[in-house]
Amino acid sequence: MSLTLNIWIDLLKKLQDFILLLLHGKLITIEKGVSILADSFTIQMDESIWGPDAKEFNPDRFLPENSENRHPMAWLPFGTGPRICPGKNLALHEAKAVLIFLLRKFKFQFCDETKTDIITNTITNFKELKMKVVPRL
Repeated sequence: MSLTLNIWIDLLKKLQDFILLLLHGKLITIEKGVSILADSFTIQMDESIWGPDAKEFNPDRFLPENSENRHPMAWLPFGTGPRICPGKNLALHEAKAVLIFLLRKFKFQFCDETKTDIITNTITNFKELKMKVVPRL
């Protein structure tokens, strides 16, 4: 198996027999020593989880109101558990570094089209946020 495949595949080897309950109510027995391969790519493209447009890019899927009833393991960009991808922390640090770079180089200001009210100003929970980006001098 190549190093690339090892990065993308979560491999689990059980030390004893166990029974697994599938989503559809079916029980299957996994015998001791059997390897289980979690295919996270297929899970992340499953139309029964994400809808008929599962293969299309739609960032609105991750809004809180669209994520309420979704299983927490449906989206696994970095995996989970003790073998979580070590690149997760790197990705988070890189995202913060980009944000810091943007904040140092540019001013983000409300424009005339931004609608605010007392609650918006207090909680900063914008329904729509239009801003102008001005280079810092």
